[in-house]
Parts: sequence; structure tokens; C-alpha cells
Amino acid sequence: MAALEVINMLKIITSLLLLLIAFASIGLAIETKAPSLSDKEIAQLNELATYIEQDTKEKYLLNHLRGNSYPLRAMSAAILYRLNQKAYQAALHEEFSVNDYQARSRGEYNVISKEAMLDVIKRIENRYPQITDKRSQLLLAFYAFRNNNMWISTDKGNISLARFFRSAFLAAVFKGTGLDAAAIVNSIDQKTQKVN
Repeated sequence: MAALEVINMLKIITSLLLLLIAFASIGLAIETKAPSLSDKEIAQLNELATYIEQDTKEKYLLNHLRGNSYPLRAMSAAILYRLNQKAYQAALHEEFSVNDYQARSRGEYNVISKEAMLDVIKRIENRYPQITDKRSQLLLAFYAFRNNNMWISTDKGNISLARFFRSAFLAAVFKGTGLDAAAIVNSIDQKTQKVN
């Protein structure tokens, strides 16, 4: 009887250790995926945000769309799509796809608390106080969660944090244009799911 109790105790301890490792790895994933921007990128992101409601030369936006900085590419893709949906549909899809379908098909969902999500947002705000446009903060939150398959639980079920912040960002960028951000992100997800 004592040997059976020891085995059961070891199983419980092993399960607890695996849970702790899982929670620690989720925390590391959030931390390591938080965006890291140079001062130049922040200044350029602030400048790009001013072009959301203004006309600008496509050439200027295309330079950023072809660049190495994800936030600058994504902001440029959204603004260019706002100007010309047919020409920049592929760019918008590339910059705003969420590739978690294989993990989800295996039943893998990294559920975190609302407090942990808010902590990431606070870190973005605290790290980049010089960001002048809240839409840019939404974009950085999307970037932080994009490839982490992170979810929060709500009364209506689990919500993908990447999709939540992507939708919020695109809705804010497309405001006043007649573009339906919800339909656009659904289309992006359908195309992404077919590829994966």
C-alpha cells in the first residue's frame, strides 16, 4: 500500500512540475515575442500613423512595405490597403495572417489570464512612451501575440489574442472608409487556414 501511495504522489508531483514548466514557457514566449524597436523605427511608426487619414505617396509606403521592420511593414500594408484594396490585398494578408492552425488542430491552446495579457500591454506602453498613436500600440500588441497561439477565456469562450488585437487595429485604421474589418480578417483567416 505504501508503494502505491508513493507512486501516486510521484505522479502528482510530475504533473505539477509539467504544469509549472508549461506556465513558465508561456511567460517566456510572451516576453521573447514582445516587440523590440529602435528609436528610428519608433519615429517612423509615429510618422506612418499620421498618414492613416491623409493622402501620401505610395512610393514612401512601399519602401517600408519592402523593409525589414515588421511593424513598419504591417502599418504600411494596412494604409496601402486602405488606399487600394485590389493592389494590396496580398500584402495585407501576408502581414496580418495568424498561423496557429496546425497547433490548434492538435488541441494546443495557450490560455493565459486577462492579467497576463494586460501585463504585456502595459509593458508595450511603458517601453515605448514616445509612441503617439494608440493604433500603433494595438499593432504592437498584435505583433507580440501573433505567433504565440495565446488565448484568454471569457464567458463566450476562448478568444485569440492575436486576432483580437489585429481586428482592433484594422478596425481603427479602416474607420470612416466603409471597409469591413471583420469581413477582411475573416477572409485572411480563411485563406491562411487553406494554406495550413
